[in-house]
Amino acid sequence: MEITVEQWLAGKRDYQQGVRLYEKYGSNLVFLKVFKTVKNDYTIGKLADLLSELKGAPPVEQDDEPEQPVTSTQIQIKVIEDPEVIKITRDRAMNLYKECSHLHAQLPLLLTDAERLIAATKILDNMDEVERCWDFVDEYDETGIVPQWEEKEAEDFTKKDKADLIMDRNRHRTQRSKLKAKLQKGGTPDQMSRWGDDLVLCEKELEQINQLLEKPVEA
Repeated sequence: MEITVEQWLAGKRDYQQGVRLYEKYGSNLVFLKVFKTVKNDYTIGKLADLLSELKGAPPVEQDDEPEQPVTSTQIQIKVIEDPEVIKITRDRAMNLYKECSHLHAQLPLLLTDAERLIAATKILDNMDEVERCWDFVDEYDETGIVPQWEEKEAEDFTKKDKADLIMDRNRHRTQRSKLKAKLQKGGTPDQMSRWGDDLVLCEKELEQINQLLEKPVEA
């Protein structure tokens, strides 16, 4: 039996059916990974929002039988076999998901635009880190080898004057916004990994620039 996006939106909105629809017709790999991993108020609402943008897509087959849940024995075996760093990385991704869900629920309750901006930025930052975590875990799952968490070295801005630092700060803020927009929209796994690395480097350099600008001028 097949179901269309329109039928899903007008019906009971079974979560797993919605995830399969988005997997076939959606384009944001970050959100797809979130939908497959976590089911909460945030992911349910976001899935509906994204599927609303896909009206008119062809139907996908609807399973007659529900998916079989993973048994506790299977989960225990997986945990035992995984290296500690992989377990820590998975746990970090899950905790970041939970924090995003909490922040998203708080957005309507915040009183000022500044507070909402801070919360929204934190959600985006968390999602950036989550993607890096899953890239790390996925590479291990595919190869059986724990990958190196490689990070580029940040540029040294200590020899620049205040005017140049302000220009660098504005440039990095623009670059950060563009990278976050790219990651939010989604791309190929290689693109997402590269954008994530670039964003980490951009954040590090921006932090260094801000610290230098806040440093008192020597007499």
